[in-house]
Amino acid sequence: MKRRSSPRSLNRCDTCGLSCQRCLCAGIAAIDTKVHVTVVMHQLETRRASNSGKLLCHALKNSTIKHHGSADGPLDLNEVVKPGWRNILLYPVTNRTEPPEGSEPLNLIIPDGNWKQASKIARRLLETTDVVPVSLPYLAPSRYRLRSAPTRPEGLATFEACARFLGCLEGKEIEESLLRTFDDFVHRHLHARAKLGPKAPATLGSQL
Repeated sequence: MKRRSSPRSLNRCDTCGLSCQRCLCAGIAAIDTKVHVTVVMHQLETRRASNSGKLLCHALKNSTIKHHGSADGPLDLNEVVKPGWRNILLYPVTNRTEPPEGSEPLNLIIPDGNWKQASKIARRLLETTDVVPVSLPYLAPSRYRLRSAPTRPEGLATFEACARFLGCLEGKEIEESLLRTFDDFVHRHLHARAKLGPKAPATLGSQL
């Protein structure tokens, strides 16, 4: 049976998950990076308003979303890997914090879902492709307040994990710009949930 859309979801932006009145997408100036970012999104994430992977790809010119686990069948993960590129997987199963050396361009692959979903995607990639796993060199506390992960208190949202890693590869200015957008995204969602008062911080997305 086909899932029906609720009136609330019909009035919601497909990218940021916010109502049309609160949508921040038009104020985002997409950033061009040397690194290509590939988000492998679990199909259940496509319907979640709090998903940050869609907004990440909206904020990055050089990015792609691949959906995993759709009704059409499992994603061929070899489509995620770019031949002739250095394909790296951002996933905390290693102490390696830098991509392998080489002159080939970088393809940064990020599994997008809750911890269980992202782990399955990452394991499949590691088992069936030649991706090299990398981890963040530091774990500052997450700024994501839209979901909780009691079993992984060090966990980060897809958007902020990518922003921090791109900051290591391409400079802090890119990281800070992306995190301003992320903070704005979180703030607007919390405000929509009535978890912030009227004196909440001003909009940040327009500062990009």
